[in-house]
Amino acid sequence: MSEARDLHLVVPGLLGPVPDPDAVRRLVGDLPGLGHLLTRAQRQPVASHGDEAAVFRAFGVDGPPWPVAAVTRAGEADGLAPGQRHWLRADPVHLRVDMTQARLFGDCALALEADEARALVETLNAHFAQDGLQFEAPAPGRWYLSSDTPAAFEAYTPMEVAGRNVQLFLPRGDDAPRWRTRLTEIQMLFHDAGVNRARERAGRLPVNSVWPWGGGAAPAVRAFEGQVVADDPLARGLAALAGMHVQPLPGDAAALALPRGTTVAVESGVREPLVHGEIEAWMEALGRLESRWFRPLLPRLRAGELRSLVIDPAGPVRYRVTRRTLRRFWRTSRPWTAHVEQGS
Repeated sequence: MSEARDLHLVVPGLLGPVPDPDAVRRLVGDLPGLGHLLTRAQRQPVASHGDEAAVFRAFGVDGPPWPVAAVTRAGEADGLAPGQRHWLRADPVHLRVDMTQARLFGDCALALEADEARALVETLNAHFAQDGLQFEAPAPGRWYLSSDTPAAFEAYTPMEVAGRNVQLFLPRGDDAPRWRTRLTEIQMLFHDAGVNRARERAGRLPVNSVWPWGGGAAPAVRAFEGQVVADDPLARGLAALAGMHVQPLPGDAAALALPRGTTVAVESGVREPLVHGEIEAWMEALGRLESRWFRPLLPRLRAGELRSLVIDPAGPVRYRVTRRTLRRFWRTSRPWTAHVEQGS
């Protein structure tokens, strides 16, 4: 049996997208380890990209659609098996309404406490029990809704909608009218909720709605030879559905144990500051990745401890590096910012 060792590193947001890549190139510092790896890598276009797609793809699960809710529910700390029910994420949000639009702000802006989430979910369950809906909040910023029947509508992720006009991203499809009605009911329920009155008195944003997305039943996930290294609930859920053990992210990739087969590692902390336009926080996160992952991985590739490293930034291209490609000395070194993607 082969002793080859491969690492598939998924880092959504690693290379943007950002509205102005030229500004990033002017303002940010160098990441020599990442720049060297990207310069020497084989570029591999991917058919379906995005944060969730990159993680599902690392586990060999086809899509879209991506049943994020059922999978992340399996990856929560309580380890609940999603069973045969249909799941939606119903994450708490604040909708800021002005004269012309309503903009969405999610978990990063709310910083909900566990007891606040529990109280609001109890309100939802009391109101929607007759509809056969069950809300849960295993994590304060990640809420779930389960039912015996699927929800037939398309939805955007909160990351895609954050800070933007909600009217452009409301659910679409056969069940969309019913869900828009439910969202209106939820907003009315939360308007006078004691939790929100207390938050407003403390100068904190109220939770005035939920955002439904990621619907579906749990997919079949096959185990692979290797390991999963992640704190991200999506990766942990996929591993749980495959019956695989999950290791927490290491403090430094130099200390990462590499069994034979493929190690799938997911670093999910880079994307959120980027979504909220916090470029300085994004750069700090990238600096940590440079010292934690990219610089330590270079000598392990050169020494042959790793057969290959795939860096997947959840964009239209992923990057595969091997010991052989590192020897492509004729490739002119380019800064990592040359690979940054432009977005709206």
